[in-house]
Amino acid sequence: MKSKPTTKKELEKLADKLWEQAVHKKYGGRCAYSGKEGTDAHHLFFRRHTSTRWNLDNGILLSRERHTEDSSFSAHKTPARFLAWAMQTMGKRKFSALEKKSRETFQPTMRELESIIRGLRLKL
Repeated sequence: MKSKPTTKKELEKLADKLWEQAVHKKYGGRCAYSGKEGTDAHHLFFRRHTSTRWNLDNGILLSRERHTEDSSFSAHKTPARFLAWAMQTMGKRKFSALEKKSRETFQPTMRELESIIRGLRLKL
């Protein structure tokens, strides 16, 4: 059995892992764009923005092709086009609120990270 995380870094790593699993579950293992097998949980707004890093609304499941590979539509190769599609899919109001939240400063304490982890576990 693995030991309980004891540092902030370990808690962040666990939260990242649970967030990824929860995004996979939210999309039923299917790419939100193509409906093919979803392989990659992608942050709409960068994961460095801790105010939305573990928010499931900030996650979308994509196939490898739609995440990183060269194609006419890929989250990393054509980011402006991808975000325009995400905004249309999510709705402008919800997308704008998430974007605004992503710009908020948030430095989670260990207790806050533990709460985030509990919330993510409830989604699995």
